[in-house]
Amino acid sequence: MSRLVSIYYFFKYKLRNNLPKKVISIIPRYLSSRQIKSFLEEYKSFGKLNPEKTFYVIRRTPPGWGFYSNIFFVLQGLEFAKKNGFIPVVDMENYWIGELSSLRKINGTRNAWCYFFNQVSEYSLKEVYKSKNVILSNGSNILENNWITNRNTTLATSYSLLKNAKLIIDKYLSLNNETVKFVEEIKSGIHWDGAKTLGVFIRGTPYFQDINFPKSTIPKLEFFISEVKSLVLKKSIKCMYVSTEDYRVYNFICSEFKDIMIIPSIRYDTKKKVMDWKASQKMTHVDGLVNMNYEKTLLYLAETNLLIDCVDFIGTFSNASAFVLAARNLDLGDNYLVLQDQSINIKAEAL
Repeated sequence: MSRLVSIYYFFKYKLRNNLPKKVISIIPRYLSSRQIKSFLEEYKSFGKLNPEKTFYVIRRTPPGWGFYSNIFFVLQGLEFAKKNGFIPVVDMENYWIGELSSLRKINGTRNAWCYFFNQVSEYSLKEVYKSKNVILSNGSNILENNWITNRNTTLATSYSLLKNAKLIIDKYLSLNNETVKFVEEIKSGIHWDGAKTLGVFIRGTPYFQDINFPKSTIPKLEFFISEVKSLVLKKSIKCMYVSTEDYRVYNFICSEFKDIMIIPSIRYDTKKKVMDWKASQKMTHVDGLVNMNYEKTLLYLAETNLLIDCVDFIGTFSNASAFVLAARNLDLGDNYLVLQDQSINIKAEAL
């Protein structure tokens, strides 16, 4: 991405995120329709390199809110490329990611995907954009009505579909050296032992804000706590790690499990008061979500890796928990997804 383009996107989405909703709502509709058209799938020829290969550039319409939403979007592109014999490459450099993209390089790159992960193939964007046969992906929906689009609980509750997703994750997704080092330092600092730990994930935002989230997937806190307690008793669990983006929910859960060793959160300063935490949160104008950045997302990713590593897991529905379940070995330990009025044990279907 040229420096001028980076600056343009930086100020565009910084302004968008700080304007009141009323102002955003009056932006002319034709601008949105123009953007939709510009992100339809498109064949391009950028040069003479690699005439025998076809590259598939996975791009998302800016600003691309939601880290794990972006990851599932990339998984769509990877599945599509695999089925069609294309060579995939992820471009989050020329297509701005609102929460992550930076005017400065991070980990030696301006490609927000590569802040955390290795590129999904051996080819760089520089080489791809000098190649003869390049397909730019649809920026909003690559696999329409496909199991991996993850718009409901179908993927997150299906053992076989999660296994399919794991095949894609294991083949294409790998943390870069900087992220691996960070995660290993985190584990060392908390004396991590996933083989003895229950991973608990709960999407906390819906309990305090009216956000656009599937209502049937949000259990009452009391019901979620009761399901966690049932699993603790069933497995005689002594150690737990709790992951949530809301510090109030984190404190509430910890207060309900005083007899269990709860590994200190890597996301929160647990000495901080709730009012101080609230004051430190910067919100987006997109569904009132917490505005992440590289540093917060790195911690989020590290926390997700802890959950993947836990022997048992229980959580509420979200893109993050769906990814945890897809990346885990579902044949080890118990794995539960707690919905509004039921708790689903995800295991191999009976023959």
